[in-house]
Amino acid sequence: MKIIIRTKKPEAITTLTLCIGPTKRAFYAIRDSHGLKLPEELILRPVKEYKEALKRRLTFGRGGIGSDGKYFVALNTRCYKSLNPSCLDTIAHEAAHVAELILYNQLTHGREFDALYETAKEAICLK
Repeated sequence: MKIIIRTKKPEAITTLTLCIGPTKRAFYAIRDSHGLKLPEELILRPVKEYKEALKRRLTFGRGGIGSDGKYFVALNTRCYKSLNPSCLDTIAHEAAHVAELILYNQLTHGREFDALYETAKEAICLK
């Protein structure tokens, strides 16, 4: 699985580069434990700026499939300047969402998601 950082903001590139290792560990653990077929590429990018009304809601991350058909993990690089426990937890959470989408074609917080999330957390030493 190749991880591609997609942003032009230098400060976001620095933060996202730190996140590559934990992201790979989360996905490989889910592959090994749950039979996930890894995507060839995963886009790692900052969370997009939303309309003014939605800016009040703090979003730590998003995971899914983009309009280009590529799977992505997006992180709020304004909140995460280092690999603190909150950042690592968000990586595990969003990796579980992407894995759930690939394995079950759904984005939930149900039983399947919980199992994937626990695996990802263990892989990046949050358990």
